[in-house]
Amino acid sequence: MKSHVACVLGMFVSAMCLAGENVVDLILVAGQSNAVGFDARASDLPEDPRDARVMFWWVGGDTTRLEHASHFNHEWVPLQTQPKGTPGPKGAGNFASDQGGFGPEMGFARRLLDEQPDRRLAIVKVAVNATSIHAWLPERNRLYGDLMRETNLAIEKAKERGITLRPVALLWCQGETDANRNPDTELYLERLETLVSTLRRDLDAPELIALVGFNTRFGRRAMKRNEPTSGAAAIRTAQIQFAGSSVYNVHVEDWGAQIQNSAHFSSAGTLEVGRRYAEALLETEAKLKR
Repeated sequence: MKSHVACVLGMFVSAMCLAGENVVDLILVAGQSNAVGFDARASDLPEDPRDARVMFWWVGGDTTRLEHASHFNHEWVPLQTQPKGTPGPKGAGNFASDQGGFGPEMGFARRLLDEQPDRRLAIVKVAVNATSIHAWLPERNRLYGDLMRETNLAIEKAKERGITLRPVALLWCQGETDANRNPDTELYLERLETLVSTLRRDLDAPELIALVGFNTRFGRRAMKRNEPTSGAAAIRTAQIQFAGSSVYNVHVEDWGAQIQNSAHFSSAGTLEVGRRYAEALLETEAKLKR
């Protein structure tokens, strides 16, 4: 398996270098369980040969640290589903299914290539279940440190292959945990602004586009009533208030029909989430070019 994916990626890299095209757009995917794709099953994902053209680097787990994370030896591979990691203290592993799963990166890349078939993509995904934005704050140097370490290592490994990665966007899929408790709910906007501004600085990418969204219908009461709880509504308001020319609030209000359980999107829902992030990126880029 390892030799096969390495061979496929090698052919992809060779083709790029022969064409003299050595700059690839870098997309970061981060957040909690719906960024992981906890209830999206690998067997539900239709095959798409274009996945082999997308560089992919992932780390995902079920703790606020990454000791039990799933990854591919911290190497680039073609875009693919991910195996279930070793369960940590929460006892679930990164995915609900033993067969593994996928996150919004799959629908995102495929939708983007629908519109821009020649676009060159690299995706770095660092996502951990049940994490609040507090755990991702730069000053805590926990998950933010993991995200930066993996991103910098991925950039260096790409450079060794003659590829320059250009940071383009952050897909931030997170907020459910913060909606459940104070003071996290009240501090969400401030923390989101800190996270994104620090990421832009540390990546030397001041125009990095931030695409933010989360499952506003999480929780049994919210599902039954088909409306967000007060905490979820507050998080959504904070994401909407987090505005600017390089920020897009991904619409999530009508995703309720594609929720697998009280917290997570189904396989179909996860693909739809990714597609909407792609459409948000295309819309934002079009606005910035005007």
